[in-house]
Formats: sequence, structure tokens, C-alpha cells
Amino acid sequence: MESDAATYRVALEDDPRHWAPGSTATITASVCAAVPAGDYRLHLWLPSDHERAAANPDYAIRFANRRTRVPAAGWNDLQHTVRVTSSGAHAGDHGCPDGIRPIELGDPR
Repeated sequence: MESDAATYRVALEDDPRHWAPGSTATITASVCAAVPAGDYRLHLWLPSDHERAAANPDYAIRFANRRTRVPAAGWNDLQHTVRVTSSGAHAGDHGCPDGIRPIELGDPR
């Protein structure tokens, strides 16, 4: 999830390796209270499963769709926005599990 102010990585329970061509996948994910309310653009990152290549965006799986690649990060732009409507976090309160946290581009975690 990416806004103008921050980017958050959210681990999915669904495994994209099992998505069949031509099928539709519905993805459900929860975000923690530390994610501020606002609109977020959705991206899907499918890194290499080879440990040494995983952090390199050149080795991430790319969609065949046009204008969906975010080259600097290796993300696929899902061209969808979600709205987080409320937040119970206080300034500086992280309160998130490891899978949900602010990240910087190039952050391999």
C-alpha cells in the first residue's frame, strides 16, 4: 500500500503461485492501527524466491500488462486504490506485526 506520505508492506495469506491464468483472485488483508487513515495505491510485489536475488527489483515477476510496472521497486501496479478509514495509533506508535510496517524503496524486509 502506498500513499504520498508512506509505503506499507502487507503480507498476503494467499499464494500467488496458485493463481491460474484467466482467473480472478480476491485478496483480503488487514492493516494495523499504525497505518494512518487515507487513500493508498495497491501494488503487488512478487520477488524472486532465490535469497540473493529477492531484493533486486530486476528479478521480481512482472505482469504482462502495459503500464503496470514500477521499475525502481519491482512492483506491479494493481491500478486500484483502497481507503483506510480510521486509525487508533498515536504518533510514534508502531503496533504492527512484522508483516505490516512502513518501508523504504529497496528495503528487502
